[in-house]
Amino acid sequence: MRIYQQQKKKNNDRKLLCLSISFSCLIFFTTLTAQVNISIDSLHDKTLEELEKSYNLYRGDSLMSKIYANSYLKKAKKEKDELVIANGYKLLSEISENSLKIDYLDSIIHITKDKQNKKFPSLAYLRKGVYYFNNLEYNKALNLYLEALKFAKINRNKFYEIAIKHNIGLLKKNLGEEKEALALFKENLNVIKSDTNDIDLKGSLNSTLFAISDSFLRLKFPDSAKKYIHSGLAKSHKSNDKDLYTSFLALNGIQNRMQNNYKKAIDSLIKAKVRIEQSNNYDANKTIIYLQIAKVLLKINRENEAVSYLKKIDFLTNDENFSIDIRDSYELLIDYYRRSNDKDNQIKYLNKLIHFDSVFNINNKNIKSNIVRHYDYKELINERNTAINQLKKSKGRSDSGIILSFLIIFLLLVLIFFYYRKKKIYQSKFEKLIEEKKIVEPQISYQEENNISKVSSELDIDEEIVKDILYKLKTFEEKNRFLKSGLKMDTLAKSFCTNSTYLSKIININKQKNFSQYINDLRINFCINKLRNDPKFRLYSIKAIAFEVGFTSIQSFNRAFLKQTGIHASYFIKKIDNQ
Repeated sequence: MRIYQQQKKKNNDRKLLCLSISFSCLIFFTTLTAQVNISIDSLHDKTLEELEKSYNLYRGDSLMSKIYANSYLKKAKKEKDELVIANGYKLLSEISENSLKIDYLDSIIHITKDKQNKKFPSLAYLRKGVYYFNNLEYNKALNLYLEALKFAKINRNKFYEIAIKHNIGLLKKNLGEEKEALALFKENLNVIKSDTNDIDLKGSLNSTLFAISDSFLRLKFPDSAKKYIHSGLAKSHKSNDKDLYTSFLALNGIQNRMQNNYKKAIDSLIKAKVRIEQSNNYDANKTIIYLQIAKVLLKINRENEAVSYLKKIDFLTNDENFSIDIRDSYELLIDYYRRSNDKDNQIKYLNKLIHFDSVFNINNKNIKSNIVRHYDYKELINERNTAINQLKKSKGRSDSGIILSFLIIFLLLVLIFFYYRKKKIYQSKFEKLIEEKKIVEPQISYQEENNISKVSSELDIDEEIVKDILYKLKTFEEKNRFLKSGLKMDTLAKSFCTNSTYLSKIININKQKNFSQYINDLRINFCINKLRNDPKFRLYSIKAIAFEVGFTSIQSFNRAFLKQTGIHASYFIKKIDNQ
């Protein structure tokens, strides 16, 4: 059972716990969007409290939240209050990614490491630790957690001590040290119970109960987990924490399955499944639930239903989300098709498991795992080869098994070739865009009388009308009026005091493209120039960038960008950021 982790990035610091909750990533992010025109000057009159409140209100809007966070930091620097400045860096770190997030957290540490403060610098060390934990750099994460713990103890912040120890417990679980992790979680529980008046500590009770329950199940002690699971179910239901309640339902199903109480197990697991599917939550949580349901169904002789759930897991699984906790699903499918003497599907899932194991081992090479597998890598290879040979023999000593093997290898090589070819092409196109000093849509050559005469002759339109429209198109381009959202040809024609037929024909002849393509090309050229030259513009979300340059949807923006440049907008932004 995999432990998945997600932080609710809310301003309330009691949400610091980077919860080790398998299925508890069932958290809904409500994106707050609004059509608001904000004058930067108007922010100068706002207090720090008002700016932070507005920042929290617009956390779902990357552009708006960054405006408020930067305004907060600017005002804090004017007031020269280092702790308030640190809080400004905290706001910016919450809406930043990768190296920029780390820079802001380092700034907090630099200005607060000699301060006596409940929050700083412990918070910065903790969040840096979480960042490196998520990137599987466990040594860095542990050292940062220990620094955070040191300052939390110095500043007597009991809640932060609980949060940091919780995260250390998560790290130890990922290293296969479940007993040490369990000891930390139980130590936290004792502290929480000893001070029932502390609201922050009380708020972390349910997540601690979950961590303890999960640890006992990992250690195969379902009897010990039972009381903590029941307590968690009751408390999460009472506090109306729907996500955590779903997680405890899932654990209750697993605990009953381990104790052979299959009726109770299937009841809890199906309820958890329904809740997860209704919330349209993460595929990782679905796959874990599906696997547990499949295991119960196999025990009660409902094999066809079990296989159906196992196939659902396979459909949802890829290189990025494969985890050791759903590995059993492939072993069960292999066993099923081996018993059914279906060599084709047996080989299919053997190949998939071999591939996923290889990817997982590369991505998690720093993890010390004591997880026992039913198959090791060599055994999988041997079974696959045996199955191929049996398939060859069963088909009358045909070469189909060998052909299949070579075909798989060939297809893999082809996929690898096209992957790197595509990567090289993307890189080449990106470099070409970067090397160009400035992308400019060729201006309308309205001065060229011969060209105007030619256009007039071809379109059977008076030369003065052609000249006037071409001049107005040039002005339209120079003033970036194409950035206006929802621009239509008939509207533009009216603003030119002409008709849409004349305008369409002149654009088609002069620009060799239709009106829609002409507008899209102007917008994409503008977008590329601004992304290249304006670092702040790169911090916008794709949605915000699309709207900024006049598109009404992300889909239309992405299509236009890809059509003109041959690469995706997200790829271009990522590459230019890494320069």
